[in-house]
Amino acid sequence: MVAGLSGLGKTTTCANLLQSWLEQESSPYHHHPHSQTMEKSQPGKLTQHIDPSRIYSRYDIRTNTLLRVRIIDTPGFGNNINHVCSVQPITDYIEDRRREQYKDETSPKRLDRDGIAEVTQENEEDTSGSDKLVRVVKRKRHI
Repeated sequence: MVAGLSGLGKTTTCANLLQSWLEQESSPYHHHPHSQTMEKSQPGKLTQHIDPSRIYSRYDIRTNTLLRVRIIDTPGFGNNINHVCSVQPITDYIEDRRREQYKDETSPKRLDRDGIAEVTQENEEDTSGSDKLVRVVKRKRHI
């Protein structure tokens, strides 16, 4: 989450931080089909509300890892005379996200969503003892 006074360049800084990812996406070595392009910030345009919509992902083939980054841009922090008015929307947003995350993590549906392994058995009719039951772990979800 990026917070600061209006006009300091929070949005521009975020764009510059992720620029290398966007440039590398054109290379087939680092391309990931779910990556999104970044909108260029417009000079003089101020963020009016908390914007959590910028989600970027990149597949790193060297480590076989999907890297995900979410930039949460906030409106000017400290622009008001009473700083409580500036902080309250940000703290409300953080509390809401934490509540959602807690609900997701404690939900019974989480088991299916996270791809918890399912154990199945093969060769059940084998009674010779030399070949034990073979357990195959299948992932329900592939990323």
